[in-house]
Amino acid sequence: QRVIGLTLFGGYASRVLLTPDRVFAQPEALDARGGAAIPTVFLTAWWMVHELLHPRPGDTWLVHSAAGGVGTALAQLGRLAGCRVIGVVGSGHKIEVARAAGCSEVIDKSAQDLWATAKALSAGGYQAIFDANGVSPLGQSYAHLAPTGRLLIYGFASMLPHDGRLNWLRLAWDWLRTPRFNPLSMTRDNRSVLACNLSFLSSEAERLREGMHWLLERFADGRLQPPPVHCFPLSAAADAQRAIESGRTTGKLVLLP
Repeated sequence: QRVIGLTLFGGYASRVLLTPDRVFAQPEALDARGGAAIPTVFLTAWWMVHELLHPRPGDTWLVHSAAGGVGTALAQLGRLAGCRVIGVVGSGHKIEVARAAGCSEVIDKSAQDLWATAKALSAGGYQAIFDANGVSPLGQSYAHLAPTGRLLIYGFASMLPHDGRLNWLRLAWDWLRTPRFNPLSMTRDNRSVLACNLSFLSSEAERLREGMHWLLERFADGRLQPPPVHCFPLSAAADAQRAIESGRTTGKLVLLP
């Protein structure tokens, strides 16, 4: 029987024990590549949407990196929840990917003023903004929340190297200018900041299993689709890493042994 194994439950351990409770039957609607592409990105999206956010139909979301793996998953989950999803992408060739995933409007920040356009599209702010970019957009993301809105943070891509080399001075500078959110201001504004990283959620394995079953049911009947998948042979893993760092990829990269 075809299965999907969730090794992400093991976090950053050098050796991961693949136990029966971390293995799931792969729906017939998925091929092996699609199956390999869904666990991490869709479980991350599911956790934010259904464990942290609890969306209501009619909510308006802003999703950064909307053509990426988690971004396309968020767009699909938002569509299923009856939310209006506005995506943000970094270049024009990613617009259609975000639209196909479920974004009703897409902001191309390489050609448009991101925040002026975001405000024009939802003058009252956003009930949820999903941000994995980190330092540069966090302050403005928070500022564009609606009353009772929530900023959901799940990564810091802008702090990672894009040329294979880690610049410690730049990393320190980015850390120093990372926004700090004042609880007094948050209370006054009725806005919240939430965060997650599945690599550190081993203690919540039971809830993640529930989420995986919820997702697989919807993959089986076609309500959800895998993200766009781009495959590299395992021998070209370094090329795949460079592709990720370039910021030009869409969807999910899969290594083929």
